[in-house]
Amino acid sequence: MKKIRLLSIGLMLSAVTSFAQTTVADLKTGYTFLGPVAGIGSSWIGYMPVGGIAKTSGYAGVSLIKLNNPHWGWGGQIRLSSEGYKIESFSNAQVFRPLYLRVPARAYYFFGRRSDWLRPNIYLGPSAAVKLSEYNVAGNIYQDYYVVHNSSYFRTLDIGVNGGVGLDFRLSHKTWLNLDLDYYHGLVDAVDDASNEYNPNRTLNFSLSVLFNLR
Repeated sequence: MKKIRLLSIGLMLSAVTSFAQTTVADLKTGYTFLGPVAGIGSSWIGYMPVGGIAKTSGYAGVSLIKLNNPHWGWGGQIRLSSEGYKIESFSNAQVFRPLYLRVPARAYYFFGRRSDWLRPNIYLGPSAAVKLSEYNVAGNIYQDYYVVHNSSYFRTLDIGVNGGVGLDFRLSHKTWLNLDLDYYHGLVDAVDDASNEYNPNRTLNFSLSVLFNLR
């Protein structure tokens, strides 16, 4: 587990450093796009317990894409991501909601030509996250609810693989509207439960971003 945590921290630091080290000299070669991104979808954990179902997830942050040739590029995101899952039975419901600082890194392949107004793309890469906070909400058929703040059901660090498909619409010479469908597949046990079962994170989100050419 210590090796996994060190690897998670290393990947996060590497991705953050890549964002921070986009120098003026680098901007003069190829194209660099930067802008806000937000997504919404579903999250769950692998090998769900009895009554476990997916819950609504979402994220918001900053996205960067660097293109050095017409088809291949690299990039990633820094985002706040609300994930988790919920358990429902006949009379009770409970929601587990961790908030992560997640940093996915991606290698992109763009179809078509750079001058096209619409360009499909695919991407794949690692994703690492650190849990910032967590709270659980429980209730019953009588509408009695209670909230547990700063709970520790989920582990602090998470690591996995993210991939997806997207459509990029050119709004102007320096502005693109991006629509993406992305899937995250966790590779480590995300839940710190007594049974120590293997429950990795899973998310499926639809996102929208507006990216501006920094050249």
